[in-house]
Amino acid sequence: MAFSSDTDLQAILPAIFNHGITSFADYHATAEEEVVRDIRKEFVPRQHTVALADFDKTKLTESQWTRVNCLRVLGWHALPRLATETTVAGFTDMMEYYQEEYAKELGKVIDDGVYYDTGSGPELIVPIPRAEEQRIWR
Repeated sequence: MAFSSDTDLQAILPAIFNHGITSFADYHATAEEEVVRDIRKEFVPRQHTVALADFDKTKLTESQWTRVNCLRVLGWHALPRLATETTVAGFTDMMEYYQEEYAKELGKVIDDGVYYDTGSGPELIVPIPRAEEQRIWR
């Protein structure tokens, strides 16, 4: 199961299904893979609990990523499709807005800490602050 569903999309953008497309279900799994890729790139190197080789997306707490996944679906999949398949203007601007919101939300979730099942249930793993991560130690 993907991190989000069409119902979650509708909670963010209630009018998403008013333009002739009745489902974006196929895009949720695709967006999940993209979100997981970004988690591996942005979060895993900033903590010392889970090694990159051991990272398993099934150990993430799905509910923590619902909004991030919805923003990914909107910014990269649903709104570009609506922009090309309808004559309604404004989808391109909305697409850019949701792409920016995705980047912000992903950063906020990672900075707050990621719930990951380390074997004894979900554990909040807080990343190393960026300032400390970039510190040069002598």
